[in-house]
Amino acid sequence: MILTNEELPGQGLILKVPKPLELMCNTTDDNSLNVTWLKNGNPVIISDNLHIFSENNSLVIHHTEDDDVGEYTCVVDENVNTTIEVKDDVLINGSAGHIMFESSDIHFNDILTIQEVEFDDRAYYSCEASNEVNKVKSTIYVRIKDKLAALWPFLGICLEVSILCGIIFFYEKKRVKPDASAGFKSS
Repeated sequence: MILTNEELPGQGLILKVPKPLELMCNTTDDNSLNVTWLKNGNPVIISDNLHIFSENNSLVIHHTEDDDVGEYTCVVDENVNTTIEVKDDVLINGSAGHIMFESSDIHFNDILTIQEVEFDDRAYYSCEASNEVNKVKSTIYVRIKDKLAALWPFLGICLEVSILCGIIFFYEKKRVKPDASAGFKSS
């Protein structure tokens, strides 16, 4: 009865901060049914950043943040509902394709490893640590460059050196050399 915009039903959607996120809740029987949205079991609060459109029963977050991760439930007339899980693009304590998170038992040296880096891996990565006293978050931006990026400056330097060597060689050949025998007088 309810269709969502998930690529594979039940798999959820991946949150790509800060890109917009749209959650669809299409009722196949009747679009005039009353639809409400919940996030993690609580009613969604409409704001400047979050809108609900009753024409197509969609929820749109214009500028996403890490806090937008969670379970969004579309409730139709309080009888029928479906849940769309919005996940972070990196799985914690697991792997997401070529991105691996290695957790130690003591959690002092957890490691996030990106194998076979792709241009799509260019993003902000956040690490959050907390205990009973404090909560700390650190964010780093990972830039991805082409593997041949260093080749072009190297080729430019080689070309420049070749041109300079050619000019020096050309002018040395053209330079008038004094005659070596002119310095000796014969008797």
